[in-house]
Formats: sequence, structure tokens, C-alpha cells
Amino acid sequence: SIPYQKTVTVSSGTAILEEDILLFLKEPKVHVLSETSSGAMALSANSRQVFYASSDSAGTSLWQSQLGVGATPQRLTVLPPDFGTMSDISVSSDATRVAVSNGRATLVLSSAGVQVATATLPRAVFSGTRTDTLIGRTGEQWTLVDIPSGKQTALPTTAVAPTGSGDFVYAAVGQTISRVDVRTSAVTTL
Repeated sequence: SIPYQKTVTVSSGTAILEEDILLFLKEPKVHVLSETSSGAMALSANSRQVFYASSDSAGTSLWQSQLGVGATPQRLTVLPPDFGTMSDISVSSDATRVAVSNGRATLVLSSAGVQVATATLPRAVFSGTRTDTLIGRTGEQWTLVDIPSGKQTALPTTAVAPTGSGDFVYAAVGQTISRVDVRTSAVTTL
């Protein structure tokens, strides 16, 4: 790291909070994943893999790369030509599924690039639960989509994006919090 030095005066009986101290590598290593990346990308929950879109003569492709020195990106799949421009990518918590959205629909792919589901949600992300559950919004309505069954569960209307934990998704409407069990679709007001 680059040497950092700051003088601090300490007096008996006082406490000092030091902020705005930045530490960084002197010469960070840069690994170019793609010269033609579309900007859509996502990290796996453990931050060891990156998924990103890139266009070339084959079309728009979804790529995956381990993070680290010497990692070789792998093309998972070439998206169907009628899919259009990829706008968002989301990775399931266990990195076995990848959701790619285009503003009209979302494709769900296995980590090997095989399409396993399609959701008619313009943008959908994995809920952060232990199951393969997508959460997306159409207009004012938030919806959970179970993958691969396709079962949809409407959530209470809320302006704030619902969030997941374990096997539950939580949505807040005003002072009311609702919990949805993604296994059973049961909604409980907390």
C-alpha cells in the first residue's frame, strides 16, 4: 500500500474520531473481461464470480468469469436474437441460476447457460432467499416467481423493493410489514 501519514493530537479525557482515511494498493491489478461489454453485470453472493453481457459477431452473450489472477471468462450462452438489449443481470444466492432482463421480460438460465424459465417481468432479481425465487415489478405490483415451476405470488403494493432472507421475502407498506414464505406463498402481517 501507499504510505499514509496524519498527525493527531490526543488530549486527556477526550475522544477523537478520525475519518476520510483512504487506503488502496499502490499498483492495482486490472483484468479486462471484455472490450465490448454492454454494462450489465452482477457479482455472485460470495463475490468470487462476475457475470456480464458482451456483444460480438455471434450476438449478445452472457459471460461468467472467476475473479482472480489468470481467470478465463467463459461464454455461458448467446441470447436469442429477439431478446434485444440486456438491461439487468441477477445471480441467485448459490450462483446456480442467472436472471437476465431486457425491460420487457426476464430469462432465467442455469449457471451452465441453459434456459430454465421465462418471466414476463421487465426487470427481475433473485430475492436473496435460499430458493430460486425471482422478484419483479410490473407497474405498482411486486410479484414473486418460483423457478422452475413458474408459480407467481403477488406481494402487497409498496414503493420500496421487497427484500429476502432465508426462505422469506419481506415487504413494507407504510407502518405494516408483510412476510411471504416463498415455499408456501403464505403471507403474514407482522
